[in-house]
Formats: sequence, C-alpha cells, structure tokens
Amino acid sequence: MKNPIVAIGFITSTCCLLLGCASQDGTLTMEQEVMRERAMNNYVDCTNSGAERLDDGKSDALTIAKGIASMCHSEYQQSLAASSAGLNNRARHYFYKKMNSSQQVTNGPLNAVLLERAKHK
Repeated sequence: MKNPIVAIGFITSTCCLLLGCASQDGTLTMEQEVMRERAMNNYVDCTNSGAERLDDGKSDALTIAKGIASMCHSEYQQSLAASSAGLNNRARHYFYKKMNSSQQVTNGPLNAVLLERAKHK
C-alpha cells in the first residue's frame, strides 16, 4: 500500500460506522478478507495516482479531491461492497448511506492530495 495514512483514514471511518452494526454471523471468510484488502488497495492506489497526476499544488485541494473521487468512483464502490460483506441488509443500507455522503466520498482523495503536497514542501 503506497499511502498508509489514506488507508488508515478510510478504514477508521469504515470501522467506526460498523461498530454498532450486527453482521449475519459475525465473521468473514478468508475470501471476503482477501477481497476487502484487494479492493481497499485498489482504491488507495487510485487516489494516490490521481493526486500525483491531477494536483498542481496551487488549486483548491478539495476541488482536486472531488475530481479524484469522480475518477476513482468504481474503486470506491468496490471497496464499499467488500467492506460491507457480512452485514445484514439494514446495516448494509446504513453503511452505504453514510459512506456515500459527499464528505465521506472526498475524504480519501483529499488526504491523498494533502499528502502529495506535503511530499513537495
């Protein structure tokens, strides 16, 4: 994983939302864990490469982050699907509703932009 801080932010947000949500059996299969990790890595790689390519260091960071969020939409949705594996329908609905808010959608890309800028200072 190229940018552990972005991943930690996303994982922390995800875990905070899941703490009160019951899963169907409380466990994930090894395959679900692998899929979750792979989806998360793909999303983090997408946001990092987006920040490297799109950020000019001068434009508003949130504006750049919104562009990256759009560019990485598919990877983000795949990471949500993998992260919601094992949740019951009610918990999955709540999870998607919270994680698809505009603030959550731009958190990872915004962190990637800010970290990219910090590398060049």
